[in-house]
Amino acid sequence: PLDGRPLFVGNSLIFIWCCCHCPTSTVPSNVFARRHLASQSSASGLMGRETLFSKDGVHLYATDVEEGGGTVLTLALNRHGEKNVINPAHTSAIVSALDVADTHPRLRDTNDKAMIVTGLSLDDGASSSDPRPPPPKFFCNGLDLDWMMKNGDSVPSMIESFCSGVLARMLVLPYPTVAALNGHAIGAGLFIALACDYRVMRTARGFVQWPEARLGMRLSKGFAELSKAKVVGGGVGGGAADRDVLREGILTARRYGSRDALEAGLIDGE
Repeated sequence: PLDGRPLFVGNSLIFIWCCCHCPTSTVPSNVFARRHLASQSSASGLMGRETLFSKDGVHLYATDVEEGGGTVLTLALNRHGEKNVINPAHTSAIVSALDVADTHPRLRDTNDKAMIVTGLSLDDGASSSDPRPPPPKFFCNGLDLDWMMKNGDSVPSMIESFCSGVLARMLVLPYPTVAALNGHAIGAGLFIALACDYRVMRTARGFVQWPEARLGMRLSKGFAELSKAKVVGGGVGGGAADRDVLREGILTARRYGSRDALEAGLIDGE
């Protein structure tokens, strides 16, 4: 559960104020996490950061919060050579990172933690020639259509693995999760964001979209049920308005910028 104002986003900073109740934990229940997520953030600006997992462009970092306030995990998707699309290799790496989050000795005995999921890598440091490199353009650009075209018989199992191994697990994590959308969240990227408890989006950079109508693809049952669960009844406008958002988004493949996504109730902040 979250206590107080759950989110504030500005200048690529995310603040989380959460109240986690774990009877086995000796860490104070209030967790206040301040994380620099922009690529120009330096390691020296992060307290006690440890890389718990790094494979195939997927990284899991743990950062201690000041004064024994718990731990903030950052699940960073950094396969930008292929726009962070979802394919078997990417899915397997995310599943492995979630396994580490469940079993690592630093984490397994406490729920005084929160997780940020983002398309930024905390290892992207500033260079001497360009002290402020632009952040990556994509949070996740959906399913890997090139892979799907070449591996048609394996597509159903790949989607099932993504739904059960990534989305379903993220939905039931026993601590707050925040999708920090640094860029486009299209299709599967939007579903990763919807699987999180909260969604915040970089202002005026990128879109969220259900692209199936534009691509002539069927919306799978798992993706449809997740969309209904997180959009209908959860938006700022109430039930009927939420259904209108879902209908428009799926049937027209509308691209929502940060302001439109906020007004539609698809994100919680920009």
